[in-house]
Amino acid sequence: MRSLEDLIWFCRPPEYNGGPKVSFVATVCDGLRIRDESGLSAVGNAKPPRIARFLSVLRDTDHGKELVSYIRNYEWKSVAMSEDSGLKPGDKVKVVALMMPSHHCHAPIQRIIRLRTTLLAPMIRRIRAEEVEGASDIEFWREWQKKAEDARKATGIGNQQGAQDGRADQ
Repeated sequence: MRSLEDLIWFCRPPEYNGGPKVSFVATVCDGLRIRDESGLSAVGNAKPPRIARFLSVLRDTDHGKELVSYIRNYEWKSVAMSEDSGLKPGDKVKVVALMMPSHHCHAPIQRIIRLRTTLLAPMIRRIRAEEVEGASDIEFWREWQKKAEDARKATGIGNQQGAQDGRADQ
């Protein structure tokens, strides 16, 4: 896994006509809402797609100020922007978002974001610091490898049973 979009929980073919990352141009609506205008749709019995995370919101569609930090709150099929964003109804924005199947609650999305911010972000900071300093904490990485192996065993990832279930290396 190299990025958040690699997680198998997100929309992707053949259940959806695209995804997990989509890019689209949207018009800002009343209440400074940006609605899902991605055109991503479910195929067959798949659950309708929803926006899991906005990765980028650019004013003027091609080259403008990045506004993703001005998101006030996520809603079912839109986000509400802060008044500090400088947007007004009728403005065009270019959006890049991650899409996931709809769910009756926000728990899966919250777990994904929590995983990224609580577990992966500190790990990335540690790796970058070690690259700058040129030294590695061997004990930390031994402990990390032990925990990763315990997790693999507990989940069955990478073993024969996981391969038969279609879960190997996911």
